[in-house]
Amino acid sequence: MDLVNGLMQATWAEDRDQSDPAVLADICQQLGLEAAGLLTAARAESVVAKYRGNTARALAAGVFGSPFYVFANERFWGQDRLDMLEEAIVRSASGDLGRTEAGPGR
Repeated sequence: MDLVNGLMQATWAEDRDQSDPAVLADICQQLGLEAAGLLTAARAESVVAKYRGNTARALAAGVFGSPFYVFANERFWGQDRLDMLEEAIVRSASGDLGRTEAGPGR
């Protein structure tokens, strides 16, 4: 969770490019994580395949920016739409987010 928060902070608050290995290494160092191992793991074929699959699913769903949420085929773009997303989930009969343990992205 610390890494996710560090990446979000770097991207959205500090306007740093988290795709730059030097930026990632700096964030990892600040968090006491080993950057070389993380970069190696990120390049693993299984991770690359998952990334490509998630990208294909996002494009098929009409995602065009970040952050972007899709619930019950309704699209919500931007953090300022989280209240609308919450209302859609509450209105839904099941509140099911469409995720399963074995489903896509898991």
